[in-house]
Amino acid sequence: MRGVLRVGALIGAALLVAGAAFAQTADFTIPDGWTVSTANKSKPGEAGYRIEHKDSGLELVYVLPGKSKMGTLKGRPDEMPVFDAEVAGFWIGRTEVTVGQWRKVMGKVAWPPANTEGDNHPIVMVMWNECKAFCDKLGLRLPGEIEWEYAARGPENRVYPWGSDFDARALLWPMTRFMFGDSHTAPVGSFPKGISWCGALDMAGNVREWCADLYDPDVCQRYATGDLKPPEYGSRRVVRGGSWFGGNERVFRGYARAFRAPEDRTDDLGFRIAKSVAATPADAPAP
Repeated sequence: MRGVLRVGALIGAALLVAGAAFAQTADFTIPDGWTVSTANKSKPGEAGYRIEHKDSGLELVYVLPGKSKMGTLKGRPDEMPVFDAEVAGFWIGRTEVTVGQWRKVMGKVAWPPANTEGDNHPIVMVMWNECKAFCDKLGLRLPGEIEWEYAARGPENRVYPWGSDFDARALLWPMTRFMFGDSHTAPVGSFPKGISWCGALDMAGNVREWCADLYDPDVCQRYATGDLKPPEYGSRRVVRGGSWFGGNERVFRGYARAFRAPEDRTDDLGFRIAKSVAATPADAPAP
């Protein structure tokens, strides 16, 4: 039976997972097939509230609706300028999808030679369409690019998921790979110092992550005019977050953009899931 959580009043959200406070209004439904995580440190309606998929073990964290500045004034041309975005509340994967979770949903691992480092490591060598098929099986989706950046940076407009200054101990990148022997990737969630304001882990480092959006090098300029519709044309897809292979601090910044052809398979590219917040029947639009 669908469990409904209705929080209609203004909530002063004590964000235990991020050490910051935001006041927002939340109104959402726990989706069918999901249950509240027993590891929750957040209350219903707070950022970082965790739910778990009963069959696969996938976890989602709640991202509060809000306004934020995105983009940058000092980056690559495709990352500029700064623009304002208002984001609806949604769920995003607490971690990247793992090898074990992929196997439970899809039955077999994509590109087995590259996915041998353990069931708790992120799945890699997955094409965009394969990730979409994974999401479709569970009624999920890939995060939009604006959603991804908002989950990483939050209303405080952080440079990195954890704050304004680079912290080499907060992510898997070439300087911390030695901690995991011969592995390229690390088990998801290995760097709790890198947690974002909404409780998402590994949004910098480990593996790059597919987003839903087509890549447009000029999209930030359009977003700055107030038109936030995702690009409708393009041959490549946005990827975000940097990876174990990236050696430059810049690529781990929350506004850093990259792209891949949708048929690309690389051993530093995976994904995380997202899901829209479903309106309850009382909130559904009239026919």
